[in-house]
Amino acid sequence: MTHADMNALKKSERVLVYNREWKRKNRTKMLAQRKLYREANKDKQKEYYKVYRLNNLDKEVIRNKAWALNNPDKKRAKHSLRRARVKKVNDIKTLADRKQLVDLFKQALKREEETGYEWHVDHTIPITKGGRHCLTNLQVVPAKWNLSKGNRHERKFVYATKEK
Repeated sequence: MTHADMNALKKSERVLVYNREWKRKNRTKMLAQRKLYREANKDKQKEYYKVYRLNNLDKEVIRNKAWALNNPDKKRAKHSLRRARVKKVNDIKTLADRKQLVDLFKQALKREEETGYEWHVDHTIPITKGGRHCLTNLQVVPAKWNLSKGNRHERKFVYATKEK
């Protein structure tokens, strides 16, 4: 924006335009400053967001529902981790492992779209039979097969099995 254009605007509008331009030009600098502030004031930030959530419950509910609709794979993975944590059998702790878990749920959703049948992420060795919630004990199987299997331990599912 030219100097003449800036003079034509009211003072409050000029300030807004200036601030907008500064933020656009210094985005990385501004983000770095915010990050430093958040790291230096973790307790203050935690309290702020706690109060914000309590005062804006309706917005939080809407935001969470929208996230769940847009991220069904992440929602399922988060739910499976929570169930495993409650049962004290969770071995998926690192970020890389969580990403692989989300990928398994993405694979199940992709197969649902391709085949038209529901697919589950199943424990090869059931948790009730001593199995753990870890990546080596998980497989993507048709829901019909998983539900008929129950909590029995069976060999890994072969993708080529016929649908009844």
